[in-house]
Amino acid sequence: MPEPVAPNPFGESQLPVQLTYANSANIGISNADISIIFMFGGRPAHIIALSHQTAKALGESITKAISQIEKSSGVKIVSADEMAKRMKPAKAVAK
Repeated sequence: MPEPVAPNPFGESQLPVQLTYANSANIGISNADISIIFMFGGRPAHIIALSHQTAKALGESITKAISQIEKSSGVKIVSADEMAKRMKPAKAVAK
């Protein structure tokens, strides 16, 4: 089955862009770059390596985008770690 392809904003003359969905991510760092390991279902789905400067710019862009979403929706987006702290243990359901 072919990989899903995202619409290409740069025109038809460019190669297709691969679309990857992730529900979590891990970060790896070195003295030369930063790797983002996108995870889906507890398994790596895609890995990108960025220079420190590109990673910083990406982080700033993501922070700005989340702020805009929160401002326009009036809803604070919580991280997975925050959500885990807030959730109460589920009560056993009697059968």
